[in-house]
Amino acid sequence: MGRRLAQRHSGRSTTEAMQGSTSTPRSRVSIPEAPSLMSSDRESVLLSNSPVKNFTYSQIPTSSTTGISPNSPLSIDRICSAALQPTENRNEGHTMLYVDSLLCTPLEKERLEHRPALEEIAAGGVGCVTVTVGFWEDATESMDQLVRWQHMAEDNSDLVEIAYTADDIERIAQSGRCAILLGFQNVAFLQGRLGYVELFARMGTRVGQLTYNIQSDIGGSCYEPHDSGLSRYGKYVVREMNRCGMVVDLSHVGNTTTMDAIRHSAEPVAITHSNPAELAPHPRNKPSEVLDALKDNGGVIGLSVYRNIVGEYTTAERWSELVAWTVDRIGIDHVGIGTDFDQTGGKAYLEWMRQGRWAREIQYGAGSKANAGPQPRLGWFDDPSQFPNAETCLRDRGFVGAEVAKIMGGNWLEFYRRTFKKL
Repeated sequence: MGRRLAQRHSGRSTTEAMQGSTSTPRSRVSIPEAPSLMSSDRESVLLSNSPVKNFTYSQIPTSSTTGISPNSPLSIDRICSAALQPTENRNEGHTMLYVDSLLCTPLEKERLEHRPALEEIAAGGVGCVTVTVGFWEDATESMDQLVRWQHMAEDNSDLVEIAYTADDIERIAQSGRCAILLGFQNVAFLQGRLGYVELFARMGTRVGQLTYNIQSDIGGSCYEPHDSGLSRYGKYVVREMNRCGMVVDLSHVGNTTTMDAIRHSAEPVAITHSNPAELAPHPRNKPSEVLDALKDNGGVIGLSVYRNIVGEYTTAERWSELVAWTVDRIGIDHVGIGTDFDQTGGKAYLEWMRQGRWAREIQYGAGSKANAGPQPRLGWFDDPSQFPNAETCLRDRGFVGAEVAKIMGGNWLEFYRRTFKKL
């Protein structure tokens, strides 16, 4: 499956395309349609939800591109007028929703200090993000964090609103704002109490990652030398999350525990921010057998642009290759974007994220002693304001409009529609 995937000819460089795109409120790039293998056939089949037989992205004719400019300026005229709108590029009539399934940006101590981060989200036309409410916080601390996020959303209601259902996401995005989903990168808030799953679901929590970087009473993490698998308690938690409409996130979870959770879950699960380990070997990334199981489960993976886990796939061209490989492996309906962006966090936040209260020694998470601090960004997709660059590189790779719409957010919206529940 590790094929070198080709690009389609777009008629001009991506940089030239971006420079000629100032007329749209969302800074969309305008790339002219060029003949491509099976493009119209694939488009009609996608709209009918039927598979294209024997098609892979390696069949797309090759061309060169100069890549995407790393300097897309943030300015008020780039703030989106509508986050959910018809795709302008090819007049295909599809609606395009940008969804980021994992944003790691911490909430600032002063709520209005968080506004620049929200303006970056708006400038990129992002219609929905899952935020990280917490990692190691207990139940009371986690409730405090939920209150702070609620207040932040109220103070910035012109830009964001907290969403609880897929219909909420669509309504908020159509208003030109971003829907915030409340998520935790650990379920430490349960404190061993199964009943807290429903409690936190009723308080608005929509995503819970089973483990984060260390063994817990739920199961193993991706950094444990021995993965215990999903515990008996963990099985109860997964089923209770299913019942309450809380997404089971397996991004930092060990592979044995991940496979157990997929088998035990009655609902589709998510890997909100990870990459295929076959292309980018790293404990945080997922082997092909996990990706295959995710597909069979009906779940979605959010491919990340976090430098520590993208391997050599750092340019727009190479990252789109990673996307195409994943689509070829598990299908177009199971791939989305989960950037793992941390827009404002400093050293103290990084240390809390990586070691919480459980270690005296410094922990490096996805980094290492030689790579301890915040990592340099990729240069073309550095924060949410550059989300349109991801759409551009997918089109350069040869994905057609309906496919792009699925990867950029449509798959996540459909996933949320299937998994969220009202209690």
